[in-house]
Amino acid sequence: MTESKAPAYQWYPKDYLSDVLTTLMTLEEEGAYRRLLDHSWLEGSIPNDMKALGRMCKGLTPERMQEIWESLEPCFRLKGDRWFHPRLEQERKKQKANREAKSRAGKLGAEARYNKGKASSAI
Repeated sequence: MTESKAPAYQWYPKDYLSDVLTTLMTLEEEGAYRRLLDHSWLEGSIPNDMKALGRMCKGLTPERMQEIWESLEPCFRLKGDRWFHPRLEQERKKQKANREAKSRAGKLGAEARYNKGKASSAI
């Protein structure tokens, strides 16, 4: 069974607006950051390639992306040739655990309903 990707993640405005890294970003940097967060959520990570990142941010040149990246880089962690966002990884784990718990509960509930009538004996 393949694991489906969650289409959305929780957004916490208080955390975002109180984080010094995002508070110091320009609007252009924030826009690029938000787009890269969304790409990272959907794909699991983003490439370590300024040309690709610039295209993901609506056509920024690699040079401009490199300038903007100076403000964004502290928000991501490099693993191999891909950048990961630690907070998104936490959210991904939390959602997976939640899905698994609901699945277990659903299976137990279905089993209880199925076995409910089997325990009685007809005399």
